[in-house]
Amino acid sequence: RYKITTRLVYNCILTKKYHEAIRLCEFALSTQENLSDRQKGIFHYNLALSYYYLKDYFKALDHIIYAKFYIPLDSYEDMKKILLLEGICNSEIKNYEKSLKIYDRLVKIIEKDKNIEDICIIYLNMLQIYVDINDKSKAVKYHDILQNHLNNIKEDSHYLPEMLFNLSDYYLYINDNESCENNLCKALWLAKKHKNTVVFTKILSKLFDLYAK
Repeated sequence: RYKITTRLVYNCILTKKYHEAIRLCEFALSTQENLSDRQKGIFHYNLALSYYYLKDYFKALDHIIYAKFYIPLDSYEDMKKILLLEGICNSEIKNYEKSLKIYDRLVKIIEKDKNIEDICIIYLNMLQIYVDINDKSKAVKYHDILQNHLNNIKEDSHYLPEMLFNLSDYYLYINDNESCENNLCKALWLAKKHKNTVVFTKILSKLFDLYAK
């Protein structure tokens, strides 16, 4: 039953049926007595993820506490996802100091297995925080760190177009419209190559806004 329910929850989140995902998770937690601690933690993580998408960040953080309690520390992939979501939620409620501490911890964990894409996601989130709090010197520092890692990502990475799209905010922040345009054009080309129509549309819209200035 656990596998069937988690598959249903995953599909609900994928199709943006977040309230249905919440109902399924809560039902599973209240009725399935033979769940392992890890399985309970996964349901709480999915609850947190659903509340995050509903922009209820405090409820998301409540379920992250339970997820961290139930999921074993040696469950590396699970903890990585939980900590990333925790950092993002704290950033959304402007608890930037805590968010940065979580990201620092995540970088130390992720650097061990040298997953460049994951490292870039963390540094990109940290860069966005420094842009949000208008700390230009730190923003420049983390942009340079991020750029060094981005150079090592292959063009067939499906994460790369959206990373470049998000990175364009930094170039707008430092009023470097030329770099912003170049970044978005590369992201657009990659999104088209990957047939990612959702990201392609977002990038195109941002380019139109840039040209309209």
